Amino acid sequence: MTATDQDLAALSDLCLRAKAVWGHDSAFLNSRRAELTLTRADLATPVAVVRDAGGFAGVAQLCGQAEACSLDKLFVDPERQRQGVGRALLGWACDAARAQGAARLLIDSDPGAIGFYTRHGAVYLHDVPSEPPAGRTLPRLGLTL
Repeated sequence: MTATDQDLAALSDLCLRAKAVWGHDSAFLNSRRAELTLTRADLATPVAVVRDAGGFAGVAQLCGQAEACSLDKLFVDPERQRQGVGRALLGWACDAARAQGAARLLIDSDPGAIGFYTRHGAVYLHDVPSEPPAGRTLPRLGLTL
């Protein structure tokens, strides 16, 4: 299902709650609020949501085109993790990237989520800068499509 303007606040809240699962403190989460907030401009890129009886279960956003596709967001509501929502959203992202002509999906992963992506075939490529704080890096993974 595609996200709409009316979904943005709830999806942004979901992103923050899901990011907190990895043990990040409130100061760190606040420093990431802008990048975790979905805006109307984000709807110009492919954004998929999974809904269930309890509301939004997950969200994913694909950025770039053709060979430069990257997974900008993939977040699952903490109460719905380990129920296949992340797998479904990653599958959507792979299908959408393939449809754009991509041969590989790039993922700048939270360190805590590496296991999820590698279980689905992604491989570590290298670290990329992520600030703030200064000196923080994220693992960049690649998933062959």
